[in-house]
Amino acid sequence: SICTEFDNEEGNIIFPDTEHTWDKNGRCEYCGANKDSYGGGANRESYAYPFIHDNFEKEFGNMKFDVIIGNPPYQMNIGLEGANASSASAIYHLFIDKAIELNPNYLTMIIPSRWMSGNPRGIPREWIDKMINSKKLKKICDFENSDDLFNDVFIAGGVNYFLWENSYEGKCHYTYKSYSGEITSDVRSLNFLESGFIIRNPHYASIIEKVNSLNNNYYKDPDDNFSGLVSPKHFFDDGTMLTTNWKDYKLNKDNVNNIKYYVSKSTNDVEHGWINLKQISKNIDTVKLNKVYITSGYGSGSDKKILSAPRYGEPNSVCSQTYLVIGYDDKKHNLTKEECFNIMSYIKTKFFRFLVSAKKTSISAARGVYQFVPLQDWSKPWTDEELYKKYKLTQEEIDYIESNIDPME
Repeated sequence: SICTEFDNEEGNIIFPDTEHTWDKNGRCEYCGANKDSYGGGANRESYAYPFIHDNFEKEFGNMKFDVIIGNPPYQMNIGLEGANASSASAIYHLFIDKAIELNPNYLTMIIPSRWMSGNPRGIPREWIDKMINSKKLKKICDFENSDDLFNDVFIAGGVNYFLWENSYEGKCHYTYKSYSGEITSDVRSLNFLESGFIIRNPHYASIIEKVNSLNNNYYKDPDDNFSGLVSPKHFFDDGTMLTTNWKDYKLNKDNVNNIKYYVSKSTNDVEHGWINLKQISKNIDTVKLNKVYITSGYGSGSDKKILSAPRYGEPNSVCSQTYLVIGYDDKKHNLTKEECFNIMSYIKTKFFRFLVSAKKTSISAARGVYQFVPLQDWSKPWTDEELYKKYKLTQEEIDYIESNIDPME
């Protein structure tokens, strides 16, 4: 039946009380909420969260949903992480799944666009693969600047709204609006080059395809692209020592504390201190290597420099949780000092950071953002001019990179 009037200003929106269902680790089985953060967990966001906690199919029986429209909650606090601040995990994908389970004819929602990069926190890889390979996503309107849809609200990576149509089987009609205001539209398969990733901005597609023409499917195996050189997070720290805020290091070198320790400049008054071998809980074999350090986070996702400046990590040095280690594997890498500085010259090119920006949509710069960066000959330094020539970029492509990436000294 069709409702023609409401009894009150809340309309037909259901506000049932609900509770989280905690597992043995104190996490909600449905949304991942942390029990300690919720003080028991009852009656949280009752207007929305019952949708992903309760059995709506059972409650509504055979009710037919022609259209489902929503702007779901984007993330949930999941409590403290190690020795650092509280963190949040995405939950909007749970609302999409539940809505699709109700078998509507149409589903449209406004959600963050970070899932398209393939590495948002809290969203399983399986879910991303399911979405980018779906042929029922008929239309996506994607906005790099969230302010285009939500005034004065910054959402890292931008936002999009999509139309999922139950009876549709085909390619996606994709419209993208960049920070500069440029609008592009095309009809495409979402899984770009079977990479497990959506190329939101079409300017990236032609350049990555040219790189791929010289390095066939280089983005599929980490050992064939730059991400294979980059360590995972928490490479030396154990969640207690050597974390971003850990300060139990010495300012001066002595006979015991003789390993150089690079720290976060944002939380320390110095660039490095000194520690002893017992304070390093793992990956001891990397200490002796020549390597490069680069921060695991930088900017906001819209910063034109993309990455922080790299720094040389000499033998007998380690770094705090703040940094990732490039050339971390003593069996695969074993870089010379010269090779490290040549890698640093490559990182500083606009070409390198442009390819990183294809996946870096937020402050996070974990190893996965380097997936589309090709490897080079490390016996020499690199310049943008050499790279533009090597990959046969057009002047239009060069101009686009030059105008969208800031120089790095």
